[in-house]
Amino acid sequence: DKSSLDDSSRYNSTRLVKVIPTYAYRNRRMTEKDLYYEMTTTSERWEDLRSEVVGDRDEEIIGSLHAEVLACHGLPKLDKLSSTDAVCYFACGPYAFASDVIDGFLSPVWPSKSRRACIFPLFQAYQKLYAAIFDDDGPGAHDDFAGRVVVDLARLRPGSVYDIFLPLRLYQNAYVKKSRGVIHLRLRVEWNDEKKALLSYLKLPKKTELLG
Repeated sequence: DKSSLDDSSRYNSTRLVKVIPTYAYRNRRMTEKDLYYEMTTTSERWEDLRSEVVGDRDEEIIGSLHAEVLACHGLPKLDKLSSTDAVCYFACGPYAFASDVIDGFLSPVWPSKSRRACIFPLFQAYQKLYAAIFDDDGPGAHDDFAGRVVVDLARLRPGSVYDIFLPLRLYQNAYVKKSRGVIHLRLRVEWNDEKKALLSYLKLPKKTELLG
């Protein structure tokens, strides 16, 4: 919805850019602003992780998380000799997802036809979503870490769509003055049974003191 949170002022209405990924937008060019509106539309590709079996997990699925990475703003330049090729990794519980790589932008945009969206199964109401941005250096290479965010799913109201901008951090508990950029996410939590979601807090692991 363009009117809900219009961030389009960041984008140029005349400058043409090549749309990435090229497999989904062959030989396409758009103005930055048109690409922004293409980004805001509904994702065409969703990877549904609810049907995947991880290990011997036999817990009941009590809900789902729809997660989309839409864009980043002001990522750090991590390679001196090349531009940033941004990839986003999501992790929630034992499940993980990797987005398409958007080559050559410090403020990358993942358009609606790109690989950017997934559905995670939820087993407890207190689960967290981890989203991390890396500079992809190709197969077998050590990717440079730009930053990450952690979203506490218990803070999200079920059935509501959250279109949010979060500052990327290097560390969870240490402040670094230099900016690592901002990530733009769209999230929605659904509970199959809200009573079971509340009861899942009874299984919350107790914090243990570290020896020494």
